[in-house]
Amino acid sequence: MTWNIKSFQNKTNLILSLIILLIITSISVSYYSNWKEEKEFQKKLDDGKFYEEYTACEKTFDEPIDVSWEGKVIGQMVSGTQYGILKLPEDKENPYFYAGIHDEEINEAILQKRADVGLTGIVRVKGKWIGITAAYRNTIFDGKCVPYVKIESIEQI
Repeated sequence: MTWNIKSFQNKTNLILSLIILLIITSISVSYYSNWKEEKEFQKKLDDGKFYEEYTACEKTFDEPIDVSWEGKVIGQMVSGTQYGILKLPEDKENPYFYAGIHDEEINEAILQKRADVGLTGIVRVKGKWIGITAAYRNTIFDGKCVPYVKIESIEQI
């Protein structure tokens, strides 16, 4: 078997051309897919359907339910009085919950406990489960609507 340098260069050029073509095709498909999703999302926004679909799961209970739930803080909202919490032990039906202190109910004791808990940690939240919310659904809650708990007390455990 003899090596022909010209034949080797042709094969190398062919392989490089195929690799470049594959890369360009992948980029084009990815771009088109993102463009298509963006167009569909924009259409939902323009039609007013996005908000309806996004919040369809929301409901407020006629009577609040007393709860005492434990979990890991996975997010603290800008106000510093609302949290995204991963339930512990694991709960398949409601793996997360949203817990908040309403502005009119903030007092020094709650603010101090909130400051003590910080952005992370395991907490016990006691309060009223007042409904299901879509708040932060597509950010910290993995696309899920979650129980909304009005905090009466929160403590690090």
